[in-house]
Amino acid sequence: MSPTLLGDPAKANFGIIDTTDWAKKRIKRFDIVTTYFPWSYEGSSYYHDDEDYSQESVQTGDFSVADGENPQYKIKRVIAFGGESIFYFTHINECGDFPEELVNDIIIMKSRDDDHNGIDDGTGDIVAIYRDKYNPDEHENPQDKIDYENNNHVTIRDKTYEIQDLPFYRKKLSYNPTTTYARHSLNYPLNYPIAIPTGRYFVMGDNWCGSYDCGSTRIPIYYDNIVGVLVAIEGTCTIVGETGHKKCGDRHYIWPTVY
Repeated sequence: MSPTLLGDPAKANFGIIDTTDWAKKRIKRFDIVTTYFPWSYEGSSYYHDDEDYSQESVQTGDFSVADGENPQYKIKRVIAFGGESIFYFTHINECGDFPEELVNDIIIMKSRDDDHNGIDDGTGDIVAIYRDKYNPDEHENPQDKIDYENNNHVTIRDKTYEIQDLPFYRKKLSYNPTTTYARHSLNYPLNYPIAIPTGRYFVMGDNWCGSYDCGSTRIPIYYDNIVGVLVAIEGTCTIVGETGHKKCGDRHYIWPTVY
């Protein structure tokens, strides 16, 4: 798993990836996948030595199959599925029709995209709302945990919803006390949810300060973009590079963590 979800340039996890259709067709929310994404091609802002897609695919706008000369795996986490819409805002003045208290939370809804323009009208039923789980390393005041535990519900459109904890930590900006994550609100400046077409996936990295993902491009990926699904992490390693190609060296094995 190199590069890592958190964008660490020096360390990575390594493990087992299931590349069968059986695994890819049973992906659950927050599963970790390997994917040819972001879509790198010559002339794109993300282009490096890798080339995930041919110029023919770029010209036709078909990014469903990585047909470039040197496609490279990326590590992302599945956040939402086809038939759903997703929204988050990182500044309270960009909350759209949602309560300001949900800043930095992830809101998943059933899609309502009647004109099929990829922008949800925001009236679909809410499926789930996720927030960062409590991290004791970030708090010194015991009252913070009590406040956190007591503020786990929100009322939207006269209905009350539970706010669930994310099963992972997102990387935050440690040097900026006023901005938690260095990314725009989703679909900024329109500030409306993004609708995910049937058969597509919305994937993101855990490094919300620097990950280039569906939140950056606002484009859900295709099933064919997914290479495999993480089954287990077997250890950690040091990322080393030779002529631009990264390898996982100096491996340290652990008792496997099965997903």
